[in-house]
Amino acid sequence: MDDLFFPLPPEVVADPMLEAYANTWEEPAVAQRNPVADPYLSAVYDFGVHPENSAWLLNSGWAFMPELDRDGFVAAIIELFPEKVEALQTLYMGAFGCLGDPEGLAFWTLNMVNHVTNDPTALLSSTINAAPEYVGMLKSVLADQPAIATLTTGLAIESYIRTLDAPTQHDLFGRLIDNMYENIFGRIADDSGKTYWTGEIEKGTVNLVQVMGALINGATADDKALLSIKSEIAYDAVTALVEHNVMTAQDITRLGAEKVATALTNMQERLAEYDARETTALQANRETLITQLLKEVGLV
Repeated sequence: MDDLFFPLPPEVVADPMLEAYANTWEEPAVAQRNPVADPYLSAVYDFGVHPENSAWLLNSGWAFMPELDRDGFVAAIIELFPEKVEALQTLYMGAFGCLGDPEGLAFWTLNMVNHVTNDPTALLSSTINAAPEYVGMLKSVLADQPAIATLTTGLAIESYIRTLDAPTQHDLFGRLIDNMYENIFGRIADDSGKTYWTGEIEKGTVNLVQVMGALINGATADDKALLSIKSEIAYDAVTALVEHNVMTAQDITRLGAEKVATALTNMQERLAEYDARETTALQANRETLITQLLKEVGLV
């Protein structure tokens, strides 16, 4: 591990078992600038065994890493924690209406590792509520409500809606619930689900992000199967970007940030077209969907 550009703290030392695991890694065939090397895999695997060891990277190291190291850590984190990345992709699709980019997914995956959780909802709730992408999505659904134009958080929008008369509250929250169902399940909410969750939000018992987490975690068997396939495809999509050396924010800037953002949004919209009755078709179109993303980004 001495060949890391960004040296690890003394306490983060890979043992022989970790090194043996790392030596099974096969470098992506298309990697050119910064292939994923054994040292990164060993360090990241250690984070999974000893989550507390990831704190140094999250608290101080991430922001100051040279790009070469950032590439390596991003690729290794995504490779070693697929279930956490898939859970994040499902949440990203519901909250932002797009897939996550590699560096963002890697950073929050490492946070999940550090907090020893496979459910990102509680961990990211405050971040999502303050994210411009999330706030923008809420405003787009409620485009006929000019009073929310200056509000800057999801919770502020929810609080404002609760000041309105009961029928208007019910209508606006119902529209947001329908949009959430469409992003996650590819369909509008069923009447009973919509009535229940709209009522809970109106009372302030939960917020929209918490509803999103509850829908994902409490999905019916058919919807859960659909989410599983979508999250796997979303994981394969981000892995395809990594294999084409798109790992960090700098990589995305070089490709064109707006172009990449549009491609990730388009990918989510295509996935959202499938509901639980269409899982076979979704599976059949897996490679086509990923290839289309790569084409839109300009990588194939």
